[in-house]
Amino acid sequence: MEKFKQLEHIKCIKALAETGLVYAKERYEELKEIRFKSLTSVSNTPLQVFQDFFLPEKDCPTVKVDVRGFVLNENDEILMVKEDVDGRWTIPGGWADIGDSPSEAILKEIKEETGLDARVESLLAIYYKRCHPHPSQPFYLQIDVSL
Repeated sequence: MEKFKQLEHIKCIKALAETGLVYAKERYEELKEIRFKSLTSVSNTPLQVFQDFFLPEKDCPTVKVDVRGFVLNENDEILMVKEDVDGRWTIPGGWADIGDSPSEAILKEIKEETGLDARVESLLAIYYKRCHPHPSQPFYLQIDVSL
């Protein structure tokens, strides 16, 4: 049980360190090294193995759960937002934050992207990237589409 707690702490340290590197570019390298040393200690694996395995993050370093909200108004019109990345229209959503439930994550995304308050009525679908023909990446992408 103690190793499980340590692993959870290490995962939080990893996310914090890489978030800082992506968005703040401050002194998070030391925090990343602490994470590597902790992983080495817990797993009895050489430090170089972890340094070689984890690629640098280029976007928001989360567990890569993409949440999307299917929002209808009283006229059964679907709420759409324009993606910053490619300018295309989509239903609101984005990467879930570590520790958020699917409902919490999608409500936060809807609020951030549209300014609207919504409520979740049901979970419509979960797609597990590993089970579909997607390019290989060092993480798995899970998509949660909530109503």
